[in-house]
Amino acid sequence: MSQDEAQQKRDRYRDNLKEKLGREPTDADIGVETMLDCYRAHGANIAELPLPDNPVSLEESVLESKAMSGVLSPQWREFYDWIMGFLLKPTLFIFVLMGSAWWVWDVSQMVWQAGRSNSGFHLSDSVLIALITTSVANFLALVTIIANNLFPNPKQA
Repeated sequence: MSQDEAQQKRDRYRDNLKEKLGREPTDADIGVETMLDCYRAHGANIAELPLPDNPVSLEESVLESKAMSGVLSPQWREFYDWIMGFLLKPTLFIFVLMGSAWWVWDVSQMVWQAGRSNSGFHLSDSVLIALITTSVANFLALVTIIANNLFPNPKQA
């Protein structure tokens, strides 16, 4: 099927749905109608789906079903916000901070061992400079990025 034929077929579906629904159909409506038509064309016995008196979009129906199940209730939202604000975010930040501190500790141990005269571990000056510079830059950047994303400034939002 060429692109022109496909576009004409889609336009026919849109026009038919517009007459059925009494409004401009969404892409999801057209997709569902296309799939139903394919099933019918291949011999599947699918009854015509009843149309509601007041049709709503798919997004609205999902939000309504979640609200009915209590997921978006105000009590749940307050509890979720409290858990995120006081438990998960600080825990994640401390975890990242500890991982970064461990890395800096290992780098400082490598630098210390490379600087000792009786140690068998030696690195050239350029390698030591690159190691220290990238480690400090990574530590500062990671902590800053994590802190800004976990605890955004409400004035900038």
